[in-house]
Amino acid sequence: MKEPEDMKKPFEEEHFEDKDLMIDFYDYFEDAEILEDTINGIDYKYIELYCKNPECGCTEIILQIYQEDKYIGKARYDYKHQRLTTEFNHLISLDDLIELNQLFEVKHEFVKSKFETEYLNREMAAITAETKAYKEEIKGYKKEVKAYDKEIKYLKSNKIGRNQPCPCGSGKKYKRCCLAK
Repeated sequence: MKEPEDMKKPFEEEHFEDKDLMIDFYDYFEDAEILEDTINGIDYKYIELYCKNPECGCTEIILQIYQEDKYIGKARYDYKHQRLTTEFNHLISLDDLIELNQLFEVKHEFVKSKFETEYLNREMAAITAETKAYKEEIKGYKKEVKAYDKEIKYLKSNKIGRNQPCPCGSGKKYKRCCLAK
């Protein structure tokens, strides 16, 4: 078996909503070879499920067991402690799994790093969109401030004549009302 190279599709939305969902390695990664074995003349396939949560320190994978394309059960395999937990021990060779320990670890780290990268890219895209919205809002405020500045300059530049009505609204002439203030 070879190490993973790249993804054939991005993680689905449900995986971002629930980081604890496990992924089927073969659904997401190109050129992934399915584990197969023949025991007592019967062909078995083992589909690997991995935890993708980068904050999780687990070293366990789930192997879904298929006999002639029919799902018959699952097994848990801890590649660090070389433990196999299943009611189907007779269908899986622990020695064969132990030989693949390093590959399981590489695949697991690969899945976690790909997920973390995609998760961070999504977070950055959301922050960038939010930042753009704030910048647009600030532009709007700056336009309003400029409009107010123009209005103030206009009001300051237009002097009020002594005999004109007072701008305070009293009805008196400016010279008798607010000129002295």
